[in-house]
Amino acid sequence: MKEQVVVRLDEDVYRQLERTLVPPVVTNDTTGILAGYQLGVQDVLRKLRDGFTASR
Repeated sequence: MKEQVVVRLDEDVYRQLERTLVPPVVTNDTTGILAGYQLGVQDVLRKLRDGFTASR
């Protein structure tokens, strides 16, 4: 069985990552593909925040 390694992000590092991404803003000009992409990014960020961040 292969060893599984789990890495946790420090909350400050997570916040830095979050700031590098475009905020999810949907307007009349937003395409369906872009809206879907933004939802996907937010879903991944939520999963990271809920299970892969560690407070000091």
